[in-house]
Amino acid sequence: MDLAGALANRQPMGAEFVEKLAAAKTAHAGVLQARTDAGACLGGRPCTLDPQNWIRTVTRFIDQAVLLQESAFLPADTTQRVAQLNLALKRWVWMASEYAGRERGILAWHVAMRRPLPLELREELAALRGVVEHALHQLREMRQMRRTDARIVAAIDGLERGFLNDYEISRNEV
Repeated sequence: MDLAGALANRQPMGAEFVEKLAAAKTAHAGVLQARTDAGACLGGRPCTLDPQNWIRTVTRFIDQAVLLQESAFLPADTTQRVAQLNLALKRWVWMASEYAGRERGILAWHVAMRRPLPLELREELAALRGVVEHALHQLREMRQMRRTDARIVAAIDGLERGFLNDYEISRNEV
């Protein structure tokens, strides 16, 4: 966090970087508090730490740290930045599509054959879904960026409606 703060102070960073830095600092403060709570539990003092809250807090910090790191390497307001974002957008959409396609193919075969999903296959499906969720998370972050073109925002919204809402209902039924 200190290095990112120093970078923000030395170079003209965009407003989005400053926002990501603030979000990462807030998430880091949450982890420090959760560590204090964990220390109480491990030290035999009354334990108020909820394991699910611990996981959410640490995950939030990891996500914010990744976003901060990525924003630090994007040049500010240049054609190079636009090109980098375009490449990233294409990569995230491709990853979501490919891994979801693998998931759909596996599910479709088992449904068509009327076969149950063995545990190891369910684990593989969960791993594939993890990649899809990561890519979709990146797309959502891009949608939140101030200067993201309205057409890209609309396309991401359409992807979420068709892919997450409609397909998710069928996926959960299986």
